[in-house]
Amino acid sequence: MKKSIVLFLCVNVLLTIATVAFAGGGQEKQPAGAEMAEAEKVTIRMHWWGEAEAPGMAQWVKESAQLYGKEHPNVTIEPHEIPIEDIYLTWKAAVAAGDPPDIQNLSPQEGLDEAAAGNIVPIDEFWTEEELSHLLAPARRELSWSGRTWLVPLYMDAWLMAFNKKVFSAAGVDVQNPPQDWNGFVAALKKMKASGSIPFSIGFQDGYMGVWWACLFGYQAFDDMSDLHDAVVGKTSFTDPLHVDWWKQIETLNNQGLFNDDCGSLGFVEGNDQFMAGDTGMVFVVQPMMAAYVREMGEGTVGAMLTPEPPKPGKLAGTMPVPSMPIGLAKASKHPQVAADFIRFMYTPERITAMYLVSGAMQASDQLNPALIKSESDKIVAQWAVDIPGPTYNWHYTPQIESEVWASTQLLAIKEITAEQAAQNMENAAAQWRADYPDSLERFKKRAAEWKQTAP
Repeated sequence: MKKSIVLFLCVNVLLTIATVAFAGGGQEKQPAGAEMAEAEKVTIRMHWWGEAEAPGMAQWVKESAQLYGKEHPNVTIEPHEIPIEDIYLTWKAAVAAGDPPDIQNLSPQEGLDEAAAGNIVPIDEFWTEEELSHLLAPARRELSWSGRTWLVPLYMDAWLMAFNKKVFSAAGVDVQNPPQDWNGFVAALKKMKASGSIPFSIGFQDGYMGVWWACLFGYQAFDDMSDLHDAVVGKTSFTDPLHVDWWKQIETLNNQGLFNDDCGSLGFVEGNDQFMAGDTGMVFVVQPMMAAYVREMGEGTVGAMLTPEPPKPGKLAGTMPVPSMPIGLAKASKHPQVAADFIRFMYTPERITAMYLVSGAMQASDQLNPALIKSESDKIVAQWAVDIPGPTYNWHYTPQIESEVWASTQLLAIKEITAEQAAQNMENAAAQWRADYPDSLERFKKRAAEWKQTAP
């Protein structure tokens, strides 16, 4: 497993401006399979990514396409897995040429832009509310805007931490009760360092781990994601303690030598790979990565844990981010009903079951039979996704700000700047974005207001 979810984050933030307005829509829903009554041959192209993160996903997608074709002989599904660094570039080029794939992997940020540009149509034009109601609530909320559900998950991407039970035990850390707060977390790291293990393996060189840290530690200081929205629009500042503290966490642990010694010279993938060597205490993971670790290292070695609560927890503390790997429908598709119906087919209980059995990835749906989940860590994650789902930090600001997070993370890791300077850089990037993109700012304000109004 040499790719990572963070590459997905990289692409979506480099290439898009996430804060855009959303057009409504209004096609009347057709009965499922209405277009498939056509006599002509129909070809549906699908561009997707996920095998590197959830090994076995390629087999599942291919099998889904074949099974659907057997049920609908006049329909051919052509899935193409595109490298994550190319998938959005490929989409934009295809849109410009007037020939995009019918189904496309799009992050929520990309989906916002494509919705505003009129390049995708909301899935709720073709799916009923009853069908959409099976999506896990937090995932659906981050894929919906202006009262429309634009995208649906290809699979769930719950973010959490993996720990090595053997390393914990050797260091005298309670395997049955992993640390749940910051002080306990730091104490556990120090015990593992003293026992000769790597406490926390991480790679900061590419900057992605700054985003991960914000997504897993930073947001837990918030009462709601409106706390982040306020800093983006300038009501508050990224130099306020609420937004500086997670930078200080990175700085403190790095200064105390509680990361791997080469954390500043390794990228995310290389940092996580060290966990597989068996002498590392903890790493950040998404659920499919966790499942892969369990398959390779064994249930007796790998455990799942929530990110410990920060020193100053907010109301979101103690939750688990539940983002997803979304797909959307091209407006230029000649057969959008067929494309939507194929996505519906991938959401049947049989295909949801097959996804988990083949790849270890869970669908962001309440239709996965809990009895099929044998792995203890997966059982825990599945329960957390229902009981304590949280939002996804980086779906709630702009690409310009995230790019600065990468850059400042790299500099902080090699100790060329302080946590306060990193936060100031983030504030500067937000201020520059507000000055450069006033229209986007106004659209972001509308989206932020909608988010606050629809808070659970």
